[in-house]
Amino acid sequence: MRLLIADDHVLLRDALRYFIKVLRNDWAIEAVGDFYAVYQQLKNGERYDLILMDLRMPGMKGMESLKTIIKEFPDQKISIFTGVAEEYFVKEALACGVAAYFPKTLRGRALIEAIEDVVLIGDVYLPHEVDDTMIFLLR
Repeated sequence: MRLLIADDHVLLRDALRYFIKVLRNDWAIEAVGDFYAVYQQLKNGERYDLILMDLRMPGMKGMESLKTIIKEFPDQKISIFTGVAEEYFVKEALACGVAAYFPKTLRGRALIEAIEDVVLIGDVYLPHEVDDTMIFLLR
């Protein structure tokens, strides 16, 4: 499994990378801190099984940047990994063609299992609020 974590918070990138490596030491994980780095990696021909991309990081213009990536690299699976899980953003991201929408409140092991299901099975993950509690639905 080859992942790219794109988030502007260094501690989050480092911690997530370390956590995943502990549980899945055969996964190759790269990390970048802004939209431009994601775009440049893809322009250079790099491909990943999944990109976990924050909606709010330098260079990211919300859904417009997401649409750019998906349009220019349609074979690349993109997931949103963000603290913003409002219904509007989730629906718009799915309409753009993301493979998953992971809120940062998701437990670590659940995230790893969800990544495997998205990449290996083709499931789509999205948050859904029920009684102010986040749950995940498969589609």
